[in-house]
Amino acid sequence: MQSAARGATLFSEVGCLACHSAPDPTAAVSATSVPLADLPQKYTIASLATFLREPHKVRPAGRMPILLRDEREAVDVATYLVG
Repeated sequence: MQSAARGATLFSEVGCLACHSAPDPTAAVSATSVPLADLPQKYTIASLATFLREPHKVRPAGRMPILLRDEREAVDVATYLVG
């Protein structure tokens, strides 16, 4: 399974969908969803993976939980999101 495909599976299984809608433009967006707009403009795969592994290091006051178990999962989800 390719990294982006593993990332898509993880995104839907580990809890990301509790706060974010899928980056697929055809996906339904909840009124309470935290937008993920322009991720490729804001992050590289490496920088997003770093954020996903330790979100509180980047944003100490943030509310995002640590949902991924290791660096590979973080890279896979970042690859899916930044793609």
